[in-house]
Amino acid sequence: MKRYAAAVAAVLFISLTTYADDKAPVNPPAASKAVSPSPADNVPESGIEVMKLVLTNSLQDREPGPAITSAKVGDTVIAWSQIRSGLGEVSITHRWLHEKENAGDVPLAVKSSPWRTWSRKTVNEPGNWTLQVLNADGEILKEQSFTVNP
Repeated sequence: MKRYAAAVAAVLFISLTTYADDKAPVNPPAASKAVSPSPADNVPESGIEVMKLVLTNSLQDREPGPAITSAKVGDTVIAWSQIRSGLGEVSITHRWLHEKENAGDVPLAVKSSPWRTWSRKTVNEPGNWTLQVLNADGEILKEQSFTVNP
């Protein structure tokens, strides 16, 4: 008997809920408060933006580990970047500089927005290093420096 009563109550509840939904306006009136767009909605229409750049020595589930500002000779440094673009599929370059001299360019595809990508460099020379994120025209979008100790 309890099962029967519970089933009847469930059917009545579903019927009332459906009825209430049927009476909702198709186009509800606009809210009185302006809704601020989410960061993903602010995609630059004519450019590329580096939302985040992290130098780290580890990745887990495509996310960067703790940020580093120094490394030791022989360490592998990972440059992780999150890119936002209104241009569709684009390419960027991670340029690794040692003492302002180019130590390697890594071209990376950005296939949607936002997009996470990274490159790795084993740093074999002590001194001042810089990672630059460049657009297809070679313009610097963002850069970050770190030190390599002997």
